Amino acid sequence: MAQDAGNAGPAACPVFVAEVVWSDRALADVEAIVTYIVGQHRPLAAQRLGQRLLATGDALEVNPDRGRPITRGRRELAVISPYLIRYRFKDDRVVILEVRHGARRHGG
Repeated sequence: MAQDAGNAGPAACPVFVAEVVWSDRALADVEAIVTYIVGQHRPLAAQRLGQRLLATGDALEVNPDRGRPITRGRRELAVISPYLIRYRFKDDRVVILEVRHGARRHGG
């Protein structure tokens, strides 16, 4: 007679979760992007883009190394062309520094 193995599935792996913090600048960037697109008479597109930018940034909690390394310990993640999320990941914490248009020059 076969023994019941129960629910013996693969061992659960602990899931790493980093703390995600949005800087005031990054939140202002998202707001400015949404406002600009609303001004182009595209309020639904603006709402969707704003939600996607925020969701993508928040998702860095489970995969903080997802973005490509850039300068001074920062990383950059392409979201929806042409927007980029720039952030720093250190000590189990993701700080989202800015959300920028990919064509914008550094510091501009």
